[in-house]
Amino acid sequence: MGAECCNKDCLKPSVIGYGVVAWLSSGAALGVGIWMLVEKSTYSALLASLFYPVTIYILIAAGTFGFIFAVFGCAGAMTDSRCMLALFWITSFVVFAALGSTGFLALYYHDNVLRKDINIRQAINESETNGLKDVINMLQAEFQCCGERGNSDWHQLTIPASCCPEDPSGPCVFSTTYDKVRNVISI
Repeated sequence: MGAECCNKDCLKPSVIGYGVVAWLSSGAALGVGIWMLVEKSTYSALLASLFYPVTIYILIAAGTFGFIFAVFGCAGAMTDSRCMLALFWITSFVVFAALGSTGFLALYYHDNVLRKDINIRQAINESETNGLKDVINMLQAEFQCCGERGNSDWHQLTIPASCCPEDPSGPCVFSTTYDKVRNVISI
């Protein structure tokens, strides 16, 4: 009875089922990566390290390769092609290893690095030379805040209108940007 289930007629549906699951999960990883790239990377220019953008691109690349090569697994199982099945299994291993390491990087980055990585004060002080003035203005306008700790972060620089959208000439009522940006960038 046990030998009957080990033939290729029994393994075909299993490989096809695994291929469909790999295809769906790779598509989900690709979708999440694209969503993170479009929606969550607006303020990544304020980050000092490249962990966040690298994680997004690894997720997109692994999702794309997994999405494409999962078709080889299903086609290889249906046509009994050893070459396609070998390509599928090797690619599946590499893709899921990349997705696992990306998940670990994202967890590590979120918990340990992101809290220390955002430095809006430094970005403000260097905003004239590093081209981040537009990003900072957009951040301040969206969150209705001024700098990281207040309008004093702007020192000798002219405080932009995005700091005080109601009355740029009057005193600003601001809130802390740091925690808000950290929540927007993290998932």
